[in-house]
Amino acid sequence: MASQKTTFYSLGEPWTNTNTSTRRLMLAVLGGLADVERDLIRTRTAEGRARAVEQGKRMDRVCRITHSTVSRIARAQGSYRPDIAKVKKRGRHPPC
Repeated sequence: MASQKTTFYSLGEPWTNTNTSTRRLMLAVLGGLADVERDLIRTRTAEGRARAVEQGKRMDRVCRITHSTVSRIARAQGSYRPDIAKVKKRGRHPPC
């Protein structure tokens, strides 16, 4: 964009205009801060996951329906468990 001598002009937020070097610097600094913050979030999240795994916590989704419930529904309807999974649109029985 800079090589073609184009600028960004916002009608709603004039501080985001890139027609001066000061405003371009401000946007570059804000972009750099956002990048650093995102990296910190990613690092903290990874550390938290590793700590949870060390403590033996499961890192999967909470199951809303158990195997026993699926089996009970299947018996009541006279069908098989895979049929219930198809109705639930999961493609297989629940993982819990």
